Amino acid sequence: MANHWARPGGGPANRSFYWYLTFPRGRQLRELARRCQKEISFSYYDLTPLDDLHLTVNRVAYQNTVGASDLDAVIAKAREVCQSVTAFTVSVGRLSGTPGALGFNVSPYEPLRNLHDRLTAATLQVLPDAPVKHREFHAHVAVAYGNADVPSAEAVAVVEQLHRLPEADVLVDGVSLVLLERDHRSYRWQTVETVAFAKAHDADSATSC
Repeated sequence: MANHWARPGGGPANRSFYWYLTFPRGRQLRELARRCQKEISFSYYDLTPLDDLHLTVNRVAYQNTVGASDLDAVIAKAREVCQSVTAFTVSVGRLSGTPGALGFNVSPYEPLRNLHDRLTAATLQVLPDAPVKHREFHAHVAVAYGNADVPSAEAVAVVEQLHRLPEADVLVDGVSLVLLERDHRSYRWQTVETVAFAKAHDADSATSC
């Protein structure tokens, strides 16, 4: 395991805007995360607060590189490309990890990838040099971040036992533009704007992401 927080960054100078899925009504997801966090509450993990569970779609811009008019334009373009997106349900579960974090896998992949591509394209239309992340999109919800370089056998054994827990179904009915800041050994974010999706019965022309 590796210390997630050893990476460069942190503090007000490194605030960034991101597109997030935030699950405000994800009671089932929060309960699943609570059960898993109870079992992985080792000193070498910093647990994600249950009200802060999220799925990162993509980065938009560093705070010190954009103005209010830029953000307004990005939001307007996002609303435009999401007009035909209908709310959809995802399943969140089966805890897995990287050397620096533990998180739930999220499926199905296709609507999330489609949303990622739409919002990335919208951002780049307004901000051609935006620092979007171009690496392969991996949809996940982090529940803990490693804070030390330690052997992983203990954590791996517990995570394997947690695979038996049922997944949580979560409705995705919008995406939020947030301002993110790394503060010591945690992430803090505030919502700037939310782009709502159409309800399934709202329009015959609306299609699932």
